Amino acid sequence: MHRQEIDLAVVELEASLPSGIQSRRLLTLPLVLLVPVRSRIRTLKDLAGDEIMKHRLICLPSDEVITKHFQSGLKKLSFPWQTAIEVASLDLIEKYVAIGFGIGVSVAVPRRKLGRGMRRILLHQFPALTIAALWRDNLSEPAQRFLTALVTRTKDGLLIVRRFQDGEGLAPFAIEIKQHTPFRIRLVQRITE
Repeated sequence: MHRQEIDLAVVELEASLPSGIQSRRLLTLPLVLLVPVRSRIRTLKDLAGDEIMKHRLICLPSDEVITKHFQSGLKKLSFPWQTAIEVASLDLIEKYVAIGFGIGVSVAVPRRKLGRGMRRILLHQFPALTIAALWRDNLSEPAQRFLTALVTRTKDGLLIVRRFQDGEGLAPFAIEIKQHTPFRIRLVQRITE
């Protein structure tokens, strides 16, 4: 954005923004633990003491915002739990949990059904993942229309956030808007008519 190569970016917010950058929150997604459906674990407190050693933690890489938020939440609770299995996508976390490899860290995406073999434990006390639109100065007309559509569809629950696998594109997330709309964008691309 500083080199003015893009008009609008949709990103995971991690920290405060540099001066000159404007933002609009689109989604706030709470962190969750994914546990096997047969697990007796119902809350994070059920993992206290020696119980935690029985469960492998499955996470995204340590430089991902979701993992940083999770580790920050654990630190505030004085709850040490290191990643045992690091994977590249939220889909892989779900697959690993479903086949019993451990407990995964993910986000609760509205209207997204969880796969078979697992259930969610909401982590209300942890920082949530915020997805936001960022831009500098005044938006071009096409970029402003796109931002308006994003905000409208987010409010209507029609926005889908999908994580890309490595090699699929330039950015880790895509925004797809349902209901016959012409907008589909991979993140951090220049918006043109």
